[in-house]
Amino acid sequence: PALIGMGFGLLGSLAIVRIIQSMLFEVDPFDAGVFASVPCAIVLVSLAAGLIPALRTTVIDPAQALRAE
Repeated sequence: PALIGMGFGLLGSLAIVRIIQSMLFEVDPFDAGVFASVPCAIVLVSLAAGLIPALRTTVIDPAQALRAE
């Protein structure tokens, strides 16, 4: 889901950059650093959001978790 959203976000930002270009002063609207760093940050945050619960579940005994259900 994060990669799909990131793809749509990149396509949307490329489409809307012409409108925002008039508001940017002394900044390139197609700045490669921004277009590369924002998706990397989104991937890192989504991995951390999935990694923390995954590590937490490795501590629990599966049989005990099934009995609690």
